[in-house]
Amino acid sequence: MRAVPLVLLLLSAALGEDSSPEDIQTLHDRYRMEHRDHTLSDVESYRTLDMALKLTVDMEMEQITGEVVQRFVKLRPPASYTHLGLERGLVLDVGEAVSVRSVEDADTGRALSHGVECTKTYNGDAYTGVMRCALVVEEGLEGVGEFSLRIHYSVSNATSALHFIPPHQTHGGARSFLVSVTQPSNTRGWIPCQDTAAVKFPFRAEVTVRGPYRVLMSGLQAGRPVRVRGGAWTRTSFEQALPVPPYLIAITVADVQSVEVVKEGGIPMRVWAERPVLQALKDSSLLSVMPRMMDICIAKLGQYPWGRYDVVITPPGYIFGGMEYPGMNYVSSTTLDLNRLSSRPNYAFTQMLAHEMIHSWFGDIVTPSYVGDSWLAEGITVFIEFEVMEELYGEEVGMFIRRKKFTSLKTAILGYSERSRVLTPYLFHKHPMEGLSYVTYNKGALFMEYLVSVFDRPAVEGMLRKFLERFYFQSVDTEDFLHVLREAIPQTIWVRHFTCF
Repeated sequence: MRAVPLVLLLLSAALGEDSSPEDIQTLHDRYRMEHRDHTLSDVESYRTLDMALKLTVDMEMEQITGEVVQRFVKLRPPASYTHLGLERGLVLDVGEAVSVRSVEDADTGRALSHGVECTKTYNGDAYTGVMRCALVVEEGLEGVGEFSLRIHYSVSNATSALHFIPPHQTHGGARSFLVSVTQPSNTRGWIPCQDTAAVKFPFRAEVTVRGPYRVLMSGLQAGRPVRVRGGAWTRTSFEQALPVPPYLIAITVADVQSVEVVKEGGIPMRVWAERPVLQALKDSSLLSVMPRMMDICIAKLGQYPWGRYDVVITPPGYIFGGMEYPGMNYVSSTTLDLNRLSSRPNYAFTQMLAHEMIHSWFGDIVTPSYVGDSWLAEGITVFIEFEVMEELYGEEVGMFIRRKKFTSLKTAILGYSERSRVLTPYLFHKHPMEGLSYVTYNKGALFMEYLVSVFDRPAVEGMLRKFLERFYFQSVDTEDFLHVLREAIPQTIWVRHFTCF
């Protein structure tokens, strides 16, 4: 007898006791449709192989201009787009605030026909307010093979993917602070691309900015910044040699300084922040927790592959608590009590730091393909976060954080629909952000704690290591997780227990 996948069992809880297996399977199939709903790119016909950005950032005008060169492999003939005057073409996701100026074959320089079409998505009779735009490009390749496109474009400050935080919302108070806001699938707002975590690729970037700004990206800096255009502008180059999904391509432009966090023989670390924040951090012992935290993560999860680990302390105007860009985590300064950093432990900061650091493995190395599978990154990360905080501060702190997380879940879930309470929510015709909820984070962690209670912690941690090793630098879904779980835990046991979850 074939075991029923966990995703179906969780969906069955949302459907109710009277749902038939056929209903559950139908919903499972429709759940897969969410991927096609959240990206217009045809990843079955084309795949991004690598990307190179050449951008100019104007912080005063709050806009970006430049070009992106992307190399693709064509796997099969795509659909036709006759309504745009094209017999066939490559489809890329593009944001409303992105203005495409020209598209050309990057190898020959030949201008290519292209068109942009935007549609609004609906959920029954209720307008969701989500605008989706597609850039369709003539590729002219007979059969299958590789080709490259160069797209010249500009991005206005109307994009939701880049947040130009005004000076009055920063600690310095004199200059704007630019941060990326791209999770879970918003990179299209500043780069035309196949904006789905189902594709992963390396990238290079060259960014030019005017004024006393520092450019940081989720890749290793290649050489020192170079003065150009009479010395008024600075050009910085970056390279991310490891494959990442589009939403993990990040840019920060700000008037920041840094301090190196030194541990001999350890992962190179640096903290970037505005001057007042950085001085407060230097005067405290808070940064000393970073190498200890990294050692704990490596012991639990294996090698850290990103070369270095930097943390950008974002100003109060940043709308999230943190973000896990590879090698460059964001942590909001709102997690810091700047007036009392040296007088007491700062659990809010270290917990957020632990969460984003753990994402260097779950999320950055192994990435959920679909937004509906985000618990594989967020829930597992929260689960490991409990353990890291416990090792740093003791069992009492670890248990307090667990209770706090699960209490917030219990309160929040009362306001969710039944189908929003499952780990793999049905997001067809819904905004992708709806896939990042208390359920994704806290119920995902609760599920992992449940596995520990049924079996034991070493078995579950060993299973997670196998999961990382099996899908190293790949995109995954819940069924991939279950496949590893089946191997690690006897099937007759876990199926019985999961039906009760």
